[in-house]
Amino acid sequence: MKPGSYHEPTEPPADGLAWFKSEGSIRMGEGLGWPWAVAGIGRLLPCPFRNSGYEILAANRLRFFGPGETRFVPTPDIAARFLR
Repeated sequence: MKPGSYHEPTEPPADGLAWFKSEGSIRMGEGLGWPWAVAGIGRLLPCPFRNSGYEILAANRLRFFGPGETRFVPTPDIAARFLR
């Protein structure tokens, strides 16, 4: 996917609004409560700057944070639902 593009959702969100990139992340953090709600301070930056930072972080997340320690392994009863 190119930077600046997004996938159109197939269903509207529950509240009828969809938030993308940095605004979506800030709202998610605020919904999680303290200490993640501090992410709201990011709104002090203009949206184009926030979104540029978001794209850099998203493109390099494995380099910054490394791969996760765990992987999902489906149980035999649901394994048929997944492609191999």
